[in-house]
Amino acid sequence: MQPYVDKCDIIPAPSTDHSAITLKFKIFESEKGGPSFWKFNNSLVENERYCAELKKQIKDLKTSLNNEGIFNPQSRWELIKYQIRKFSMAFSKELARNRRKAYKYLESEIKIIEDTMGKKHCGPLQESFENFKRIDFHQNGIKILGVYFSYNDKYNYDQNYKRIFTNFQTILSLWKSRNLTLYGKIQVLRSLALPKLLYVCSVLHVPEDFIKIIESTTQDFIWNGKKPKIKHSTLIGDYEEGGLKLPDFQSCLKANRVKWAIKLFQSNEENNNVSSIPSTYLKTIGGFHQINDNFDRKRIPKNIPAFYKSVLTTWSEISENNSNDPNIIYNQYLWNNKYIQIGGHAVFYKDFSVLNINKILDLCDTNGDFTWEHAKGRGLQNNDFLRWAGIIHALPAMWKK
Repeated sequence: MQPYVDKCDIIPAPSTDHSAITLKFKIFESEKGGPSFWKFNNSLVENERYCAELKKQIKDLKTSLNNEGIFNPQSRWELIKYQIRKFSMAFSKELARNRRKAYKYLESEIKIIEDTMGKKHCGPLQESFENFKRIDFHQNGIKILGVYFSYNDKYNYDQNYKRIFTNFQTILSLWKSRNLTLYGKIQVLRSLALPKLLYVCSVLHVPEDFIKIIESTTQDFIWNGKKPKIKHSTLIGDYEEGGLKLPDFQSCLKANRVKWAIKLFQSNEENNNVSSIPSTYLKTIGGFHQINDNFDRKRIPKNIPAFYKSVLTTWSEISENNSNDPNIIYNQYLWNNKYIQIGGHAVFYKDFSVLNINKILDLCDTNGDFTWEHAKGRGLQNNDFLRWAGIIHALPAMWKK
């Protein structure tokens, strides 16, 4: 068919996670067809507006036929069928027209994002992100690489969490009737059941109630619905500690969130697009550059998406570093540090950071002392004295020693 192809192109396909290939063929001389055969589209009966308008049309037609004195059942039935056909065709064309219009709009929005993602600067990326947010996902959602996204929370929960839980439960049900040992059940969980959950949960915020459901279902599978004979904390331990390495769902999630945090930090250093979206929410606390050890979770912006909030919350939990080693203390970051609080809150001073005052080491002179003369030498002005003194006062006593 290659000789007959006039044009070929690759375009976005909003209804799937693949791109579409379009082919435009040269015009053929076609023979004239015979009379067409109309077939009713059954899906129209699921449209409430169609049903309501059709009932009204039939009612009005019956009234008109009565007024015109047409009472023959066969004639009335033929006229009603004609009216149903006429109205159904017009209604179907209207639906198709609206669907094409919405599809074209969605396609153009995706093209904007694709074109911008190919550029190296982030200004247009933010603009395209704002355009993407205008797409109406309140009723339904969009499926990208097996994960559903929508503004409708119920739709998200049903299409993502309920769906994967059904798959998870199906796997356990298949193996529950077999007389497996603890080792066998743990192997089923590790190799067959949990992978059904981890892919979707690795890119979405996981509700606490869903975590509890998974833990409860796992415990029921391990102990056949009976009271546990071994503590969960023991089962998830290594063999050397008397455990059986039972995979813990919540621990798997935390490990994934830590990997995401490291990926976002590296992306920010390399100035690529992976961290562009969360970076827009973190400007008030200095961005990813100011998220380090001892990060205070209270500094996470309230309006940041739930997934990124879970990433930063997990990082705050595992980044604890309260060592008394002088080298570690000198390299402690001043900003967003849970151990350096002014008025009960961790702080970030942008003008200090611009002067490269970010660590405790930056406040110390060559003798390791905190002096105002040294601070002025770093670029601070007299009106910065109170804030500088507040930071020095906020340092833990052990660190200052």
